[in-house]
Amino acid sequence: MRVTTIATLAALAAGATITTQSGGLLAGETVPVLISSPSGAFVGTAQLQTSVDGITWTNVGPVVTTAGATLVAITLSNYLRLNASAYTSGNVSAVAFNAVG
Repeated sequence: MRVTTIATLAALAAGATITTQSGGLLAGETVPVLISSPSGAFVGTAQLQTSVDGITWTNVGPVVTTAGATLVAITLSNYLRLNASAYTSGNVSAVAFNAVG
């Protein structure tokens, strides 16, 4: 099973953008993504986003605003990132899982 960490956010910012292909994932496939706060504390707003061109982004999955873990299935596009639009403290990460590769 291939596991791809999308981003770990600890500040107000967009997470690292991955191309789904370079991350071992395929555009158009549906994969589970775990959004969690590894340190157990996160106060802010984080959202998974996909993009066809890496410029225009579409929100997918739930908005995460507190510590905890959320597992969501998303359909991939060419690019994927975890975006923080508000931040107070802690960190949050997203990990995509894929059984191909």
